[in-house]
Amino acid sequence: MGKYGNLSEIKDIQSERLSRLFDDVWKRIPPRSKGELLKRLWYVTDHDPPFYVPLSSEDTKHLYARTYCDDDLGAIFLVSENLAELDDDEVRGVIAHELAHAYLDHPCNAHVDEQQREIDADNLAERWGFESYGEMGYIFKMWEEKHANDTPNDTTTAQ
Repeated sequence: MGKYGNLSEIKDIQSERLSRLFDDVWKRIPPRSKGELLKRLWYVTDHDPPFYVPLSSEDTKHLYARTYCDDDLGAIFLVSENLAELDDDEVRGVIAHELAHAYLDHPCNAHVDEQQREIDADNLAERWGFESYGEMGYIFKMWEEKHANDTPNDTTTAQ
């Protein structure tokens, strides 16, 4: 195993709902991926993050989670207040997306393009069996909701 032997050593989630949903996600992740995650994560929490998270900013009102790097290991902060807006499947998607970031070592490898990191994390979460609600998934979902009732003429531009 990695730095930590099991999930209980890194998981510190107070919300019963988030803890249950995190466990649901963890159970569905392939065993080899879990081993890699335990090597790359040192902390998962929904309270008192060990890093600065600007939760009062207008820009972060839709921030559901954030993965950071500290001492070459990832840490995930789940924003319980914002995640309360989402249904259980959406929360599972957010958790899977953030775990995918940790698995792909994104928090500690800033050399990868930010948009590509989001796409890669979405793709991995989907390979694990989750509909991802990372940044790209969220943008796509908002676009789908906005255009759900559009007819083909609604999306064309005037000539």
